[in-house]
Amino acid sequence: MTDTWTDHYYSALEFFFWEPQHLGRSKSAKSSFRTPAAVFKHLRKMEVTLNHNLQQFLSLAPAALQRRLFTAMFGRDLDLAFTLHGRRVGELFKLENCMQPDVVFTALEATVAIEMKLESKSSLQQVMKYGVLALAVELADEARREHYFALLGAGRFEDQWRKKYVTQEALRVDLAATDAAEFLRKMPPRFRERADRFAEILGTMHLAFINYETLAAVLTEFAAGAEADTLGAEMLRNLVTGMTKELRIRELIT
Repeated sequence: MTDTWTDHYYSALEFFFWEPQHLGRSKSAKSSFRTPAAVFKHLRKMEVTLNHNLQQFLSLAPAALQRRLFTAMFGRDLDLAFTLHGRRVGELFKLENCMQPDVVFTALEATVAIEMKLESKSSLQQVMKYGVLALAVELADEARREHYFALLGAGRFEDQWRKKYVTQEALRVDLAATDAAEFLRKMPPRFRERADRFAEILGTMHLAFINYETLAAVLTEFAAGAEADTLGAEMLRNLVTGMTKELRIRELIT
C-alpha cells in the first residue's frame, strides 16, 4: 500500500530517532527502545501522536468537513468561521498551565473543544477544566460565547469514565451539583474572580461523545461525496485515507 501522510509523519520521527543531536539531545543509554520498530510500536500507542495526526488533519481539512464533523457530534450545523488553535493555545488564552486541551476551535460566537481518549479515562474534573478553557476564551476578548465539548474515544460513552456515567444527562447532573467556586480555588486568580460565569458555562455547555468508528465513517462519507475529478477532492481523499489508515493501524476501527 502506498505510504500516506501519517506514514511520512512517523518517517520524520524516525529521522530524529537516529539523529537526536539536531534537537539538541542525545540517545538515552537506559532507553528500552533500541530499534525504530520498537519506537513506532510505542508511539502508535500514545495519545499525543494521534493528537498530532488529528491536529494536522483538521488544519488541512476544508471548513465544510469541520462543520460536518460538528454536526455529527452535536446534532446542529455550526456554520461559523472557526479558527483551529495549535500548541500555543495555553499562551494565547493565558491558561497558566492549569490544563492542556487537545483540540480547540474558536469563533466569535462559539468554542468547540475535543478531548481525545485511548486507554486513559476521563473524569468530571477534566470536563470542568474545559469549562475553565471556555471562560479563558471569553476573557481574552471580553465576549460571551456558546461552548461545545466533545469526548472522542473508543467504544461507548460509558466506557470513557473513571466514575461510570451511562448517559450525558448523568454527567450533566454532577456538573450542576459541583461547587464552581470550590473547584476554581486551585485555578489562577483571574478565573476565581468569575465563579458565577464559570457555573453558567458548566450549566449550558453542549456535551457530546463520538467514537473512532463514527469519526472514520463521517470522514469517509464526506470524502466520497466530493466531486471526483477535482484537485481538492483528490487531496481530501488523501487526507481521509491517511487518517483512517492510522486509526486502523491502532486498531481503533475495523
